[in-house]
Amino acid sequence: MLICNLVAAFLLLTASISAAEPYSFRTYKLGMSIAEFRKLPHPDPENYKDYTPFVVCSGDPKQAEIDFKLTASDREKKVGIIRCKYFTVDLPGQFFSEPVEAGIITANIGTYVTFQFLQTTDTYRLFEIDIESTSDNFDHFASVYTERFGTPSRANRPVQNTLGATFEDSLLVWSNGESFIAIQQRWNQIDNMRIQYLHTQLNMEANKRFEAVFGKPSDKL
Repeated sequence: MLICNLVAAFLLLTASISAAEPYSFRTYKLGMSIAEFRKLPHPDPENYKDYTPFVVCSGDPKQAEIDFKLTASDREKKVGIIRCKYFTVDLPGQFFSEPVEAGIITANIGTYVTFQFLQTTDTYRLFEIDIESTSDNFDHFASVYTERFGTPSRANRPVQNTLGATFEDSLLVWSNGESFIAIQQRWNQIDNMRIQYLHTQLNMEANKRFEAVFGKPSDKL
């Protein structure tokens, strides 16, 4: 959930800009309630004709059957964050069928998506969408998102792998005040990239809660 310093800087610069609506990814609108989210069907049913994907969230009874990637960290639980993903059944009809993550198409490319919800006074609301792909797809996503949302803010930096080879890491950010989208070319690993949708106010509230519970990072210098 914690965002990089570059994205945080963009967020501070754009937080006061007014806009009509938060960004949406496919049928999922930032700020929607978890009840609304659970009612939505998987957006790509044609890819799963024989076995319908289903939603599982951290804390659901069915989570015990799902891999570790769904589990919210202890830090996230303490500030009221839960994670949700789509899953389906591998080898449907087989006795030992196990749930596997169901991908979602993003700009005609298969991706894996995590939805994060923050507890509010009335419900849990969608404040973050994380879309994972490989860095080879960065140029494609950059082009498609620029076509849809216009020219982004951009920052570049060099990064190295464990062998010392240097690669370019680009960060693209679009903001409408209510929310923003960040595409990072190298995320977590050299060959991985991430598209991140964030609800501005809900994300700021989540960060405030982290600071209230765990203190500011600068307090631990």
